[in-house]
Amino acid sequence: MARLAAFDMDGTLLMPDHHLGEKTLSTLARLRERDITLTFATGRHALEMQHILGALSLDAYLITGNGTRVHSLEGELLHRDDLPADVAELVLYQQWDTRASMHIFNDDGWFTGKEIPALFAGICL
Repeated sequence: MARLAAFDMDGTLLMPDHHLGEKTLSTLARLRERDITLTFATGRHALEMQHILGALSLDAYLITGNGTRVHSLEGELLHRDDLPADVAELVLYQQWDTRASMHIFNDDGWFTGKEIPALFAGICL
């Protein structure tokens, strides 16, 4: 029987300083000792999550980019779901009347049209 535990990262497992707390790390270690497969789901980029998990020596499946990517325990890309090019182009070049910032992910990185120091303060890249 396969056993899996899946967790959201931001606002669930991560502390306000964007790191995993000692109690959380201990709990994750106990799950691994019981042969429970760990899976982390996040809107974050896979590169950022691989950095976080690598620093903690955690092997886990990753669901990243708000579900657009699924990665194996070894980091291999298992699934990708991109916007069609015409839709992505329409969104990218639309004149938005908003203070919101646009973030564009691809497999190599993360791009944004504005500097947002507060956003990047918690990123561990």
